[in-house]
Amino acid sequence: MAKQYVRQYRAPSRSTDKLYKVSVTDKGEWECDCPAWKFRSPRRDCHHIKSVKTNPEKFEQIGVPNAKEIYPRIVLANVKEVTRMEDNELYTPLIALDNPPFIATVMYDLLRHGVPWGEVKERYGKYVAFTGGGVTKDAVIEWVNYHGRTVIEELRSAPMIPSTYTITREGLTLNGKG
Repeated sequence: MAKQYVRQYRAPSRSTDKLYKVSVTDKGEWECDCPAWKFRSPRRDCHHIKSVKTNPEKFEQIGVPNAKEIYPRIVLANVKEVTRMEDNELYTPLIALDNPPFIATVMYDLLRHGVPWGEVKERYGKYVAFTGGGVTKDAVIEWVNYHGRTVIEELRSAPMIPSTYTITREGLTLNGKG
């Protein structure tokens, strides 16, 4: 069966006027037609793919004939971090509701794996709020880029009662108390 692309973007070169094509296959795999991606072994994301994954709305989307919208399927699992599995599934950690940095990391990882922001926000946005109110895609990305990813080494078996947290650049506030 021929490879099918579900989304394609144009990403500019950093050093020339050339535009490269970044593509997402129906299996959730990312490709780029730049030399750095095509000739790198082993293959890993080039900066064009990383840029599009982080902020797809900043890039021109190219029409893909007969494209179908396929996003990775989120499967809740007892894993430490978001993990891509076969058949376009993302094993996603059971959320520790008392750990906003971990929730922000899960949101960030889901975005990097191509899950649309609307779905990420709907699932996890109610558990965190960022300075200025609400939760935005840019705030999640900025916070994780600034503080780093949080991975929980030991998952709890009992569910936690949700609380309201506010995440600031400096740290966390629980129910308005620092």
